[in-house]
Amino acid sequence: MAALRCFRVPLACRPVVADGIHFSMRMQCVFFSHRYSLIFLATESGISPMLKNTFGDHETPLLGSQKKRFFTSSSVTPDGNPQITFESLSDLIKDKLQESFNQNSLATHLKVLEALIKHWKGEVLSVSVTRKAAELSSEDVYRLATLIFEAQESVGKDAVELAAPLFRFSAMAGNPDGMYSYAKLLETGEGGVERDPIEAGKLFSELADQGHPFAQFALAHFYHNGIGMKKDLQMALELYEASAKKGVREANTMIGNLYTTGEIGKVDLTKAAKFFTNAAEKGDVPALMSLGAFYSQGTGVEKNFQKSFKCYKAAADQGHLTAQYNVGVNYFAGKGVENNMKKAAYYFDLAAQQGHVFAQINLGNMYYFGYGVEKNWEKSRQLYKEAAKNNQHAELLLQELQHEMENLGKNDDPY
Repeated sequence: MAALRCFRVPLACRPVVADGIHFSMRMQCVFFSHRYSLIFLATESGISPMLKNTFGDHETPLLGSQKKRFFTSSSVTPDGNPQITFESLSDLIKDKLQESFNQNSLATHLKVLEALIKHWKGEVLSVSVTRKAAELSSEDVYRLATLIFEAQESVGKDAVELAAPLFRFSAMAGNPDGMYSYAKLLETGEGGVERDPIEAGKLFSELADQGHPFAQFALAHFYHNGIGMKKDLQMALELYEASAKKGVREANTMIGNLYTTGEIGKVDLTKAAKFFTNAAEKGDVPALMSLGAFYSQGTGVEKNFQKSFKCYKAAADQGHLTAQYNVGVNYFAGKGVENNMKKAAYYFDLAAQQGHVFAQINLGNMYYFGYGVEKNWEKSRQLYKEAAKNNQHAELLLQELQHEMENLGKNDDPY
């Protein structure tokens, strides 16, 4: 009976772009059917990291990002966002204000906050905010702007627009972190600020001359891509190197990219690996992905599957989708780590839930055979169905499985 069931199974090869791993998952009943899947490692060498929005020495959310909100109010805006009031926002950040400022200046900060909200609502002119802010130092204005900016985690991106005038005020007063923050707003056009890359470039240039590491990195990005100024790869490299020496990990990644692609006139994979290593040691995900690929392929370094796996695992632990898939591949194939089907299924599942097509296919195969998971054709069918939305190969697998289920019964095993 098994032979007859195998005979009904159509030939379904599953070639996928490979990175050194050619592993057959479905090679049973070879006399009647050779059904297999090639597992592969995906790489992201050369991907540039998103510019970090870092104010001073601490990291804050990206401008315009909107995390899950915990603020509750019966008053909301037409788009469903909570309505910002002086009371609600001051309550939200008052504890932080008390931690950051002495009682003598706390009242002044609250007055600035109240004037700011009235201006945001159109009830007073901007000069009212300026007069109140002038009673504080440029550093205190910047710190207040930062606290308001960080409130977007609770009240949404309106907090960015609310903080923008204070960033501008502290920038005009010469505060370096205020200048950097306002330049980022000019670069992105966030917070109601009109996008002006030329003016942003001027601020970044002034700060870069003062040795501001993140301004040097931002200015390097401008020169690298010809934003607000003429493209100059050599200047970009020099600025990336300057910021890298001061600890900006993403700068190391960008230098590695430049040596990998040869944009600066030559390809030097050994140097690229060195800079990727510098960034990877500080946890930079794009660098970890690139270095993982280098070790897997022996590019710029001696081939080392164990080190490759460690790189992908470190990136996966930070939630990186492709890295999670690659870790699943390594566990499945026993490449750089001991073979472990349960862990392979776990990481494929993490990636599959986020829409990774090949993870969906591979996990579907594992449920089909019961590799690392309990055999479940229905789950296999669901995974193939989801992957089939974006992959013709998955569609063929789905048709094949549905044919088997219709003719043999969901709990019947053709092998």
